[in-house]
Amino acid sequence: TSAYQLSFQDESDNEVVMTPTDVSPSGAGPNELRLTFDAMRPFSELIGLSGGPAGLSLSNGISTAVAGLDILIVDLPILPDTIVLEEGSTLFIDCTPIGQTAVVSIERNGDGPPSSAMVDNFTLTITSVGMNDAGSYSCAVFGISREVEVVVIPDFSG
Repeated sequence: TSAYQLSFQDESDNEVVMTPTDVSPSGAGPNELRLTFDAMRPFSELIGLSGGPAGLSLSNGISTAVAGLDILIVDLPILPDTIVLEEGSTLFIDCTPIGQTAVVSIERNGDGPPSSAMVDNFTLTITSVGMNDAGSYSCAVFGISREVEVVVIPDFSG
């Protein structure tokens, strides 16, 4: 468990306290850390607060920092477990980051997007899906990853 906790007041004036799942050096400076959190709901509340969260503080059990916190809030949309498409259909996978704009990696079977795909504004599109477009697609940003299995079935209409 981490000695760090992030706390703030949500829009309903309830105190939200979150404990990071990982604390590591950020690489940006000797006194800067990257704290990783799993919970999506509190981050949605942080993003939705106009003018920033009220009473945001970070504590390590010894001292509490209230000012000077740079909060980078990034998550990815939840993807379905499986997308089943008929051959010739159009595939859309939206990997638009939630929160701050960031570089998002989109891959199929760990090798980047297929040559038949177009990636624009965080959305992967394949206009005429073929059997070879099936596979495990993933979106990743800052160590957060979402996966969806794409299954292509033959077009029996013709």
